[in-house]
Amino acid sequence: MSPAVVKEKSEKAEKRKKEDKDGGKEESAPAKQVKQDLKEKPVKKEPPKRVDVYKEILSMELRESTERSVAEDERLFTDTCSELRSLLRDLYNLKLAKGDKSKAEIKEKRIQASLLFVKMKKINRLEKLRIRAAREKTNSAKQKVDQFNLQLQNLRYEVLHLKKEVSRCINFWSADEGVKMVDLPQFYAEAPEDISKPEITKDDLHQQKLARLVWELKSRKALDAEANELEEAKNQKDTVVQTKEDKMKDLGRHLKNILKATRPVQESLNLRLDEERAQVSLATLLPDPLYILFSQADAYSRSLDPLTSVAITGDQDKAKAFKDGGEEESGEEDEVEEKEREGKGRDGKKTIRGKSGTKKNKIFKAHPLSVILKIKTENGDELDISFYYLVHLNIVTVQGRVTLKDTTYSGEVVEASSLLSYLYEGDEGQHSPNIKNEYQLKEAGISGDVGKLIRESGSPFVWAQRLAGLNFLSSGGPQQNISFSHMQSTVQTIRKRLVSRVSLQHQLNQLEQGKGFKFSTLPPEILEKFPIKVHSHLKSWSSITWEKYRAHEESSSVSQDGLVDSTDFLYKGVLNRGVATLTALVNVKHDYPASNPVFCLSLTWKEKWTAANNEWIRDMEKEMNVHVKEEEHTDDLLMSQVYKLCVLLDVLLETVSSLDPEPLFVSDKNFERPVEGRQRKLPFKYCPKEKIFSQR
Repeated sequence: MSPAVVKEKSEKAEKRKKEDKDGGKEESAPAKQVKQDLKEKPVKKEPPKRVDVYKEILSMELRESTERSVAEDERLFTDTCSELRSLLRDLYNLKLAKGDKSKAEIKEKRIQASLLFVKMKKINRLEKLRIRAAREKTNSAKQKVDQFNLQLQNLRYEVLHLKKEVSRCINFWSADEGVKMVDLPQFYAEAPEDISKPEITKDDLHQQKLARLVWELKSRKALDAEANELEEAKNQKDTVVQTKEDKMKDLGRHLKNILKATRPVQESLNLRLDEERAQVSLATLLPDPLYILFSQADAYSRSLDPLTSVAITGDQDKAKAFKDGGEEESGEEDEVEEKEREGKGRDGKKTIRGKSGTKKNKIFKAHPLSVILKIKTENGDELDISFYYLVHLNIVTVQGRVTLKDTTYSGEVVEASSLLSYLYEGDEGQHSPNIKNEYQLKEAGISGDVGKLIRESGSPFVWAQRLAGLNFLSSGGPQQNISFSHMQSTVQTIRKRLVSRVSLQHQLNQLEQGKGFKFSTLPPEILEKFPIKVHSHLKSWSSITWEKYRAHEESSSVSQDGLVDSTDFLYKGVLNRGVATLTALVNVKHDYPASNPVFCLSLTWKEKWTAANNEWIRDMEKEMNVHVKEEEHTDDLLMSQVYKLCVLLDVLLETVSSLDPEPLFVSDKNFERPVEGRQRKLPFKYCPKEKIFSQR
């Protein structure tokens, strides 16, 4: 402790002692008198009242917080803060002065500052009291609001309950209101007076209603008795009918036995009576499009084309159920079959199909019966075409099966799908010809490739719709005249294509032999068109994909121009003579031989020559693709063109080599001059009569 502080404390103690002495000496006379009186008169001492100072202060501050406004306390707080700020500034200055006089002033200033802090605390307490009072007031208001809301909800519930009771009373329905009774005039005309009682019931509606109910009960009992009598009579008639039906069934069995006994006679006379009878029975169950197709095909085969036959296949029982009960019974059977197919998965849980799968199966469902059209050729090859009818989509789909006499023939050109595709221009069978199907599937929520979904049941070719008499632009049903006008031409076109494709497959099999194939084995009508002596030979022949075809430089122009597309048959042939190699990319259209094959050539000799960089190769392609006479469009067109290409390769190599000082290839072809004109054209044109090559 500093000496200044010790000195200050000692001074305070001495000053306090002096004040006590002075006070003791200067005791006034009145005070002495009061003491004497107290000694003389003993006073009854009452126990002092205990005052709770804290509660008094709280009540005083609470009263003060309500009487004084917040703005006054704010102004008082601001003044106090400014006074405290000035006092602290004075204290700071006095401490810097460091004098004896300043010590007393510092003390005084400290006391004043402490009182200001007390005042600020009081203002803070008053503000807290105001906040607490406001909170209590808010809570009491909230309680009142909650109480009012609760009362309102109770009242609303009572109102709702009363409304329900009122509506129940209004909508009260008695059992007799559902009884349909005769009208009043008929009631009074038919009912006896002991029941109708007109003198009472005409004035009292309640009694009238009771009387009408009594009469209705009596009438219905009489009608019920009459109905029972009629039912008994009906049962007797049914018994008679059933007896006659049993006799007819027995007669039918006897007739079947008689027909069975006549089968040897039918076979010896080549009569197909049983088969025809079964087909006629099935024909009555066919839907209209397939019935028109069957009837027209049967009439055509019997009258004009003995190589064509038609038959009906399918489940007769399902067809009867389909015809009698529509699609409901058939749909129920499908659901049962679908549930049976729902097995347990690998994890032991059942696999359940969604509703979308059931809806899809229903929309793409085909009729239980189908028609098979069998088209044969004179060589013994056969194409079986099955026609299916999709009931909901109203279209006919087609599936085919080819049976060839020579079983070694196999390839994409003799597949049923390629035989039936593009039978007419643009008819690829990839999309539904019925425009309504798009909207039907959209309405059913089925998206994706619609054509792919339909092709699961077969290909919907346009010519198949025509054979079934379907015309989607007409508002009516299938028409006989449409099928009649297309039947003969379509069957002949299919047969002609089958013959051409079998011949094409035979030529492809020969070409795929490569080096083993000899041109000397060709038919005379092909060999007579060109010189017999040919030095170039076929090295290899194979089919290629569309991607590989487009990758070649020589085929870029035809693929970009759309002359060749991915649906055509594409092949690659390699011809060779000495050091020269000719590569031919061959495209065969679906309507072969109506459209001649397209050849894209490239020659590797001195360098690689294509139609893009060499005029001679361009002329050779022109000779192969353009200069094909109409009479050359026979089934042997491909082989004739390949043989022609070998001859033209000899001509090109011999003529171009003759221009060199030392010819590499010896010329044995007859031509007037190797090249001609400013374009130096080669002699690709051959005259069989004069046996000489010339320029075009």
